[in-house]
Amino acid sequence: MLVAVLATLVVVIIVIVATWAIHGPEPAEKIGSVAALLLTTLMLAPKAIAWWRRATKPALPLTAVDVERAKDILARQVGAQWKHEAALRSLGDPHPIPVPWRLTEHDELMDHPRLIASGVLAFSGQGADIAHLTSGFRALRCRRLVILGGPGAGKTTLAMQLLRELIQTRQPGEPIPVLLSAARWDTETYPRLHDWLGKCLGMDYPDLRAERPGSDTPRTLAEGSEILPVLDGLDELPEKARTMTLAALNSSMDECDQLILTSRSTEFRQAVEANEDVLTAAAVIEPQPLTPDVAADYLEACLPPKPKPTWTGVLHALRKETAPALVGIASTPLGLWLIHATYILARRDPDPILHDLRLRDPPSLRAHLFDQLIPALIASRLPSDDPAEPFRPHRKWDPDQARRWLTYLARLTRDTRDLAWWRLAGYTLRPGAVRLVVGIITGLLGGLLYGLFALPNGIGDAVALALVAGASVGIVSALFAKVWLKDTPGRAYLGLRGKIPSGAHRVRKEIIFGGRFGLLVGFVFGVFEEARRVLFYGNLSPRAETLRSFFESGLSNGVLFAISGALAFGLVAMAERPALARTASSAISTWGADRTLTFVKTIFSGLVTALTFGAVFVAIHDRVGMEPTLAAVLGVLQGLIVGLAGGLVTGKHHATSHRS
Repeated sequence: MLVAVLATLVVVIIVIVATWAIHGPEPAEKIGSVAALLLTTLMLAPKAIAWWRRATKPALPLTAVDVERAKDILARQVGAQWKHEAALRSLGDPHPIPVPWRLTEHDELMDHPRLIASGVLAFSGQGADIAHLTSGFRALRCRRLVILGGPGAGKTTLAMQLLRELIQTRQPGEPIPVLLSAARWDTETYPRLHDWLGKCLGMDYPDLRAERPGSDTPRTLAEGSEILPVLDGLDELPEKARTMTLAALNSSMDECDQLILTSRSTEFRQAVEANEDVLTAAAVIEPQPLTPDVAADYLEACLPPKPKPTWTGVLHALRKETAPALVGIASTPLGLWLIHATYILARRDPDPILHDLRLRDPPSLRAHLFDQLIPALIASRLPSDDPAEPFRPHRKWDPDQARRWLTYLARLTRDTRDLAWWRLAGYTLRPGAVRLVVGIITGLLGGLLYGLFALPNGIGDAVALALVAGASVGIVSALFAKVWLKDTPGRAYLGLRGKIPSGAHRVRKEIIFGGRFGLLVGFVFGVFEEARRVLFYGNLSPRAETLRSFFESGLSNGVLFAISGALAFGLVAMAERPALARTASSAISTWGADRTLTFVKTIFSGLVTALTFGAVFVAIHDRVGMEPTLAAVLGVLQGLIVGLAGGLVTGKHHATSHRS
């Protein structure tokens, strides 16, 4: 569709230029007016008709076949997403760390055993034998599990392993596990778990909506208990929010709802005590320390069959427990992974682990491993431009420079654990500063354009009007500027399938906002246009007529600008989608998708605004003393500049602005 419009536009421009050269400007002007109307209709009519049909069409209920098809699609997407994540975490190199798990010894954190299991309650196993742990999960009465542990205990890793095993061995009728951050759930906005799940599914997996237009598939799956939520990081919430989340879980779930929840032990205990209730029918497990022999066996499996003598000494010291610092570090999954990443993957000599006198206690050795982690990871992950390897770096980074940047970000984000890359701008910029920058840029642009428009009347008057117009436009833009520091990345979607009615409310909201913004900017433009006419051509009318002329000029331009703004904002809302979609996505890929979306939004906004400005300038060409053709060209050029700038700030997704 877009290609057809652009091709038609090129043909029309050629026809207009040829007509002007042969027959003069008047026939060319008429052809241009008709062509503009046809192009506008060609671009907007199909989307308007599709929007109307889908918005007025009642939602179709999903059949059992539709539900199973949607579950299959979701299972493939979730499986592919976490397969890449598992590779990134080196879970298969050579195998997951064999962390032992068993039921917690703190009975006050767990419900009555008869509510958790039909027979004798038993749940134990190792992370390396995920099939056994998955069987234990399936044996639970309601299939609800809480995974506790300290920092670096492997809670998220176990949850991810269970998710992948449940998908790979999925049985008919089982729900699809979906891993979500517990920090995303605002229980005040979504008191019910199912409402929030439906919202997250629609955002993270938008293809579910496209599979069956006219129906809300994500909500249907959530309400039908077809989703097994894997909520990661209850401890990342504030204390009050943790208590509210635990209460919301108990009030939302019935006997058909399954759940996996991870949390640090201390924070979960506090939530249970504050809530005065446990998580209903949920087994609670905790990790056990890794024994020196198990840790040594894991490291040995990661090494070549004939390791260097220094590694033989490390393994011997670990098994004989003659190196207390090493034994303490290797007792946790995080410590064992640090040794694997900083020495084995980096192919470094581990002699400092045993013989450096500064590393005689676990805290010193842990600090040493963290110091070596950044250069080790950079050295072990070579750059690649292969699209099949989205998680590899695209360039070689300098370790010292990377350390400085990460240290800076760590200081800025010390009060939060939400490290989504598109949120980092929110820690470095303030909303007031964003509005100020938007106001200054749009004010300069508006003043420059208006000054150029009035330049034939003298430099002094043009500068004066440019200052006044720029200040007005800048203030209006700053007041209406959307602060996008918390926006998620998006992607462009130019098809019609699955757009409406799921996004009807959002599209209507953007149309209203664009119309209000355009009305105010257009009114200011019209008032200044009338002021320019009065200043340069004199005012021979009574005061009442002068005021009426100011109002009429502002209102007429405001209506035209409101139409332009509504169309531009509405088209952008219909074209943008959340970026998290078919498969696992990296920071580079989501930023690239958002960059493409920004380009599409800019083109949409530029074309619509250029057509509107052209129409306005042709309508007032007699007032400004210009030929219609010249007025149209000037209007299109100015409208194109304003529209291109406006396209950068429209819509709900601006991750490109974050990275820039």
